[in-house]
Amino acid sequence: FVKYAKKYENASLVYAGGSSDIFDSNIPSVYAKQYFDISGMKNRSILFENNSRNTYESFANLNSLIDLKINEKWLLITSASHMYRSMQTACKFNLNLIPVPVDYTTLKKTRLLDIKKNITSFFKMVKIYLGIFYYKITNRSC
Repeated sequence: FVKYAKKYENASLVYAGGSSDIFDSNIPSVYAKQYFDISGMKNRSILFENNSRNTYESFANLNSLIDLKINEKWLLITSASHMYRSMQTACKFNLNLIPVPVDYTTLKKTRLLDIKKNITSFFKMVKIYLGIFYYKITNRSC
């Protein structure tokens, strides 16, 4: 986010995402703002959407907060593992975003016999695909 905010100095900036944990009052955007401030972006105007609990709610809330024009270019910066579902959800809101995947979690060296890492990776993958499937069957994505 910071990298692209500095690269595109005149761009409008939006940080979306609340907390999916209903028992935790920590909101990620609060920490993101602190990080942006110490990263030299204290004077940049950033709109924070922090009421959402999931990807669909993020886009729904953003849709009501800002007027996204069809001919405008917007970057979607999110973790690589969430990008497909995020882009499919954006499609549901008729948003044509440019995907910028970050935070790749693939292992540089996979070892067949490293059972713990392989099981962890497998269950992360299952969670991602279950999320995609859930969004499809609940009509939250294209």
